[in-house]
Amino acid sequence: MAIVWENFRDQALLAAIVQGSSDAIFSNDLNDIVTSWNRGAERLFGYGTSEIIGKLLTSLIPPDRHYEILRIQESTRRGDGIEHFETIRVHKDRRQLQVSLTISPLRDATRRVVGASTIARDVTDKKLAEEASKQNEEKFRQQAIDLEAQLIASGRLVSVGEIAASMAHEFNNPLGIVMGFAQHLLTETWPDSSHAQALQIIDDEARRCQQLIQELLEFAKPVGTKFMPTEIRPFVEKPLNFVLPRLHKQNIVAEIHNPQHLPRIHADAQQLEQVMLNLYLNSIDAMPAGGKLWVDIKEAHDEIGRPAVIIAVVDTGFGIEQNDLPKIFLPFFTAKKRKGLGLGLPICERIIKKHGGKMEVQSDPGKATIFKILFPLT
Repeated sequence: MAIVWENFRDQALLAAIVQGSSDAIFSNDLNDIVTSWNRGAERLFGYGTSEIIGKLLTSLIPPDRHYEILRIQESTRRGDGIEHFETIRVHKDRRQLQVSLTISPLRDATRRVVGASTIARDVTDKKLAEEASKQNEEKFRQQAIDLEAQLIASGRLVSVGEIAASMAHEFNNPLGIVMGFAQHLLTETWPDSSHAQALQIIDDEARRCQQLIQELLEFAKPVGTKFMPTEIRPFVEKPLNFVLPRLHKQNIVAEIHNPQHLPRIHADAQQLEQVMLNLYLNSIDAMPAGGKLWVDIKEAHDEIGRPAVIIAVVDTGFGIEQNDLPKIFLPFFTAKKRKGLGLGLPICERIIKKHGGKMEVQSDPGKATIFKILFPLT
């Protein structure tokens, strides 16, 4: 909803708020001429107000990113905003900055779009921390692969459960302390400060380490399965609701196609929710620039003619290389370069096998990926 500042007092209050913000806030007309520039923008980009007002925004954009101008202009003229758009911008001293932009159209009193307002935040430190985390994660994954090879060679793979349980205990305690102190400091830190951003990164990455340890523990010592008559639709739809914010953020359209009446299956609904959530997250990761995710449920027959239900999860992402398809369900293998331990799909496959079913994958790189789950009805 647009806010109309109807009098001088309101306009003065708005100007004071904008000038006092720690974020870089600036505006431009439909010709990309800068029309306003706050102190936060001066600090982030190095240009004083008198230097930049009346100049083209292209002075902030590296030449290899000029293609973004048309996209932003089209969005502005349509009256649409762009939220949390991460890209590269240029400082006055020609340093490149990694920034997150939120761009909103500016309207006059007649509701006509006359320009755009941008809030820019420096995420350079955050990106450096993420890259360091990815490198550490890759190192941990490689160590896990080496450990598995050593255990297989020595005939002691059965002891991996004890190793994982010990690792979980030894790592979770210090991680819990790190997160506790991070949360405590966050409550005493101004939300817009750089210290708050750094503390949030510490908390987020510690939680991700906990998740990696939990995956390793689940793979090594899986929990028991509690079978009972289970409706299919809830365990398919519920996990999709969990990822709605990411679907919206990445401009992914999700649909579920299913018959009106589906039979029940004998299953552990909680474990099947875990399987579906993992498949949805994999699909979302494969579509960083947007796309379509749909789930197709239908009754069918297995290869020997027994009645069955097939659930297909299809995405229009970048796909899986043909050489990687035979290895997709192997422990510690991942098609996501430098992301995760590669245990999600092996855990999913093991859960489906415990239900008497099977998983299959088909993929054409750059076109689509289909994960099929077959549940027998007997």
